[in-house]
Amino acid sequence: MTGQHIPIATLIASKPKNPDLLRRALISVIQQYRRPDLLLLAFDRRLPEPGALDGVISNPFINGVVVLRNERMQGAAGTWNTGLSWLQEQGFDGYVAILDDDDEWDPDHLSQCERAGARGGADVVLSGLRVMKDGVEIPRAPLSSVTVDDFLAGNPGWQGSNTFVKLEALMRVGGFTDGLPSTNDRDLAVRLLGLPDLKVAFTHRMTATWHIDSQADALSRPGSPEKRAGLLQFLAMHGHLMSPDVMTRFKARARDLFGVDMP
Repeated sequence: MTGQHIPIATLIASKPKNPDLLRRALISVIQQYRRPDLLLLAFDRRLPEPGALDGVISNPFINGVVVLRNERMQGAAGTWNTGLSWLQEQGFDGYVAILDDDDEWDPDHLSQCERAGARGGADVVLSGLRVMKDGVEIPRAPLSSVTVDDFLAGNPGWQGSNTFVKLEALMRVGGFTDGLPSTNDRDLAVRLLGLPDLKVAFTHRMTATWHIDSQADALSRPGSPEKRAGLLQFLAMHGHLMSPDVMTRFKARARDLFGVDMP
C-alpha cells in the first residue's frame, strides 16, 4: 500500500425508461464502504423525468453527482465516452469504475479494487463478476489472469460492471468505440491489453453482480439484435489479430451463444 489517495469516479450509462433498475444500481453505489469521489450518470439522448431519481441523486453519502446527456453516437459506447470526456475536461486523474444500469456492486467492490490497485500501481483492476440468471447464480471463478487472445475468442469475465481502469489508460486507447452496438467490453479489453506497459491487478473476489435477465433495453443487454452487428464489426476491427485457433473459437462462440454465423 502506498497510502496515496487516488480518486475514483463511478460512471453509469443508462436509458431513463426504467428508473427502478437504475435505482438498484445507485443504491449499491451509496452502500460502498469506499465511497466514490464522483458519481457520473450519463443518459443516452434524453434525461429521466424530473423527480424520477430524487432521494438517490441527492443522497448525502455521495460527494458529487454529475448528470450528463449523450449527444455523441447513440448507444452505450457514446454514453460512456460522454462521461470519460467530461472527466478529462475536468483534469480528473484517477480510476473510473463503471457500473451498468441493471447491475449492482457488493459493498466492498470499490474498496477491494482500490486496495488491489494500490499494491502495484495498477492501471486496471479486475474483480470477479458473478452471473445471475432468473435469480440463480451461474458458478464461475473470479479472474486471475487475462490475455488479448482471451477476449479475441470470447469473454472470460471482464464486462461493464467490473471495469475499474485509470482514466489515463482509457484515453490512451481512445475510450470506447463510438457506434459499436455490442462487444464493447471485449473491444476495450483487446485495445487496453495491447498496451505494452499496462499493469493489471486482480482482487480474486466476486464483488459485482451481472443480471442477465433484467431489462429488455438496457444499454449493455446480451443476445439482442445488435449482437450480430457488433460481432461482425468486432471481427472487422480485430480479426487480423486472431490466430487460426482463436478465429475458430470466436466463430464457435458466436454461433453457439448468439446464433450468429461469422463469415
